[in-house]
Amino acid sequence: MLTPPLLGSCRLNMSLVMLLGLFVTMFAAENTGMTIVCMNQSYNYSRTSLVNPHMINSTDSTSNMQSQSGSSTQQDKDIFWDKTTQGMLISLGYYGVLCHLPVGYLCDKFGRNKLTMITGMAVNTIVSLLSPVVITHLGTSYFFVLRFIIGVSNALVVCPILPLLAHWSDPKDQGLLIGLCYAGFNIGNVAINPMIGLLCEYTGWEYIFYAAGFFCFLWVVLCYYMIYDTPMKHPRVSVEEKQYLFAYASSKKNQESKVSIPWCKILTCIPVWSVVISNFFFFAGMKGIKVTLPLYIKEALGSSITENGIFSAIPSVGALVVHFLMGPLFDYVRAKTTLSLTVIRKVFHIIGSVGSAAMAFAVSQMASDEKYLIISLITIGISLTEVTLMGGSYFALINIAPEFVGVLQGASNTIGWSTAFIVPMITSALTPNASEEEWSHVFIMFGGVFAMAGLVFTVTGSAKHQRWAKANKQTDYQR
Repeated sequence: MLTPPLLGSCRLNMSLVMLLGLFVTMFAAENTGMTIVCMNQSYNYSRTSLVNPHMINSTDSTSNMQSQSGSSTQQDKDIFWDKTTQGMLISLGYYGVLCHLPVGYLCDKFGRNKLTMITGMAVNTIVSLLSPVVITHLGTSYFFVLRFIIGVSNALVVCPILPLLAHWSDPKDQGLLIGLCYAGFNIGNVAINPMIGLLCEYTGWEYIFYAAGFFCFLWVVLCYYMIYDTPMKHPRVSVEEKQYLFAYASSKKNQESKVSIPWCKILTCIPVWSVVISNFFFFAGMKGIKVTLPLYIKEALGSSITENGIFSAIPSVGALVVHFLMGPLFDYVRAKTTLSLTVIRKVFHIIGSVGSAAMAFAVSQMASDEKYLIISLITIGISLTEVTLMGGSYFALINIAPEFVGVLQGASNTIGWSTAFIVPMITSALTPNASEEEWSHVFIMFGGVFAMAGLVFTVTGSAKHQRWAKANKQTDYQR
């Protein structure tokens, strides 16, 4: 069967819409680090944080705030959060990963992926728009609740993506479409911190949340008109593309022969656990660096808010470039080489994880006056993580058990992404005085977890389609 052109196709358009969806969810959930820097820019972290155990609003210290702040917005509404509160606020946006497993299970069991995504993003819209009011009038405790809610709602947006791609991708374009869709995370890492820096400088921290709510609302409208659960439901898909996807994708076949999820087989499958454990260590390093980077640049390198936004984005620029290269490169290597899929994934995995570990260890031994070299090394390390993400362990579950990728990816994300709320609190505990020496210990920790991620999957990993997962033998996921 001839492959319909990808350019202008519905499967490409849907991947682009989901790319935007992941960008918007990041803007809503991962803006906390830079927002804290914006709010606290009138304070010296290493000194004030030791003597201000609670949030301080400018109404309680107006004269002090006005004397230190450079903008009228900050004079009126400057807020301080201590180190413990900062760590908790950054972490709360990720507690929603605990919902990835049940959401993934529901996606596999009932479908309704479009409705799930719209619901999650609609909640993001409401919570983001309410956040400034809650912070200024109700206090930090209520804001904690909002950050937890936004973490849960993001699970509703992220979890249906792989099940949707299983319906809308074929083996030839699978790596490209997955890579394009998940580039939304990388674009977010590139753009969010500079955008927040500009919003902070020219408007105020409140508009960071208003912008997030506006973007979320626009995506809800876009999703309603552009995303459909299966090709059979899409009103604008061509007959040629519909027939082609029907022949290759898992949607119709799985719907015709419903199977129960083999929990015992999953729980006793070494390749599944290898991916899950490897991803736990890998995300501890990758998400840990990305989430805490603005605070590291502020506290250890002493950069301004504008410079902080630029420095925080540079590593993600490198990661974005590597991300777009790795999807097509993985498909090319997979098609041209005689090596097994397992060997290919292990090679990609070890390059990314060990390379990132080396960069983290190097940064831990450097002084703050070498900040440009430090940012360069962090950029190399974060860029190399994309080699592991796109070709290594992260997407191996779609090869191991494509019929159950929703629940498996949900379980993997629940355990792996949990590091995003654990690591910031550990980092805050390790850096009570915000000193260079304390931050060097943090980067030694990052290097260690990257190394563990490389070791686990290299020794125990596999990308072989498991026999217990072959619900339909006619489906060829392994090519």
